[in-house]
Order: sequence, then structure tokens, then C-alpha cells
Amino acid sequence: MNIEFRLAVPADAPHIFAIKQAVWPSESPKGQAYIAEVIALPDHATHLAFVDDTPAGFVDGFMTYTPEGLPRWEVDLLAVHSDFRGKSIAAQLVALSTETGQASGANFARGLVEIENIASQRTFARCGYTLENEHHALMVGSELLIDILILPPENTLLTPVQTINYRGIWVEGEYQKNSFLAGQVLCTRHAWDLTGAVIPTNDTTALKIAQELEFTLVGHYQWWKRSLV
Repeated sequence: MNIEFRLAVPADAPHIFAIKQAVWPSESPKGQAYIAEVIALPDHATHLAFVDDTPAGFVDGFMTYTPEGLPRWEVDLLAVHSDFRGKSIAAQLVALSTETGQASGANFARGLVEIENIASQRTFARCGYTLENEHHALMVGSELLIDILILPPENTLLTPVQTINYRGIWVEGEYQKNSFLAGQVLCTRHAWDLTGAVIPTNDTTALKIAQELEFTLVGHYQWWKRSLV
């Protein structure tokens, strides 16, 4: 058995599409043309794994910035086909993505892992990541059909992201009503897919605001982080 890893190019979009369909068959995935567009983005690095020339897994990573302006590497989407699990492919993919983030100048790397996803937790631990104990609720809102400009509060950061799964806005920092509304308006103006926020579960005020604005709970997650400096 021969396992190889390499950076993906846009022509690899069918491989990633096929792996996504195998790992998450119930989802309605973005098409291959969209995936190829994401792979080509300059702030992204998508790594592919092959077992005996068969596409076996991938990880996508990209750069964002903290509210303080520090560069951080997002290990965003990790998938290994069930036929090839148990071969340390996931850990090697995360390690490669982390190395790319470090080479790109990120201060730290992080991955958002669902609390019940034990396999991914073990993978990040093997790659030197540390678990942050705080639990978070991943909340997602849809477009906001109003055509007015809403400015976010001074301490709110609206981060545009384009991932293999969606285009959208991440709301970070201070969570007020206008934090979420400003993200939704921006998302609507660009015809993107969603506005998301990863809210600490002990921030009951922010969670209540998001719920009142009809944001949907996706699940509960924890951050895994690793310093790169």
C-alpha cells in the first residue's frame, strides 16, 4: 500500500467532491466548479491524500485574522473516506496544513471540532494542538432581506470567508444585535450562503440575541489551537 500527499489544484475538484459525498452523503454539496474556485484562492491550501492512486482524504486550510489583526490559520474541513481510515491519514493531513499555515506567517492554527467527534479530537491532539475547555454553540443565520447599511459595533469583527462548503460571514468579538444584523446584511448584499457565529455557551445574552434573530443552532464545538511562533 502506497500513501501519497500533495497540494490540490483546481483540476482535483472531482476528487474532493467525491470524498465529500462519501463522507457526508446527506448533505447538498457545492458543485465541482465551486470547489475548483476555492482551491485556486491565494489564501487557501488544500491537501489531498491518495492510497495506491485512489483519492482517500483531504483537508482545506486558509488564513484569517483575529480582531487584533494577528494572522491565524484555519484548519477548516477534514475528511477521510471510510475505506481508508485507521492509517493515520487524517493526522498527516492536519500536520501538512499546519506546516503550510506556519510557512504562510500565521501566529497560530486552530480547528473547530464538534464535541462528540472523538476521532477528530484525537487527530488534533496527535498534531500538537491543545484543547480549549470552553464550549461554543455554532449558530447560523440566513440572508436578511433589507437594503440598508448596518454598521457593526466597534469591537465586532465581520470576517468574509469562502470555504469548500459555503461562502459567508463570520461574526466575532462583541456580540450585539447589530453585530449579527450587519453580518446578515453584508452576506445578503454579496448573495453569499450564510452568516455564522461561534458563541461561548456561557454567553447567554449573545445566544438569546442570535435566537431572537432566528439563527439556527448547528451544534456544540470546542476550539483546538496550536502556536506557530
